[in-house]
Amino acid sequence: MYWETMPVWVTIVHLLFNAAIIGTVIYCLIRFQKINLSIFTLVVLIIVQMVGLINSIGREKGVNEWEHLVNQLVQGELWSLFVVIGYFYLCVWLVLFFSNKKFLIKK
Repeated sequence: MYWETMPVWVTIVHLLFNAAIIGTVIYCLIRFQKINLSIFTLVVLIIVQMVGLINSIGREKGVNEWEHLVNQLVQGELWSLFVVIGYFYLCVWLVLFFSNKKFLIKK
């Protein structure tokens, strides 16, 4: 194999994470709650995915996506910092969505 890649279960978890983000954004947009923040979250999701994909294409032989991201982060590459901050924001979005009852209840 020329390039290493992540295990299938990591890909499945990543896709479920993306589906959860999209689902919560759609829920908020349908309920007309936090519309600007929902649209911003969707844009962040799309841009983070694109930046991560584009920059992981040129990784070295024998390095998977995670190792490449960490190596680039240690080297101070801005794209890797952007991706990490973007994923952190998306995690915060999910935690706030599921922990805040005002998010789920329309008054």
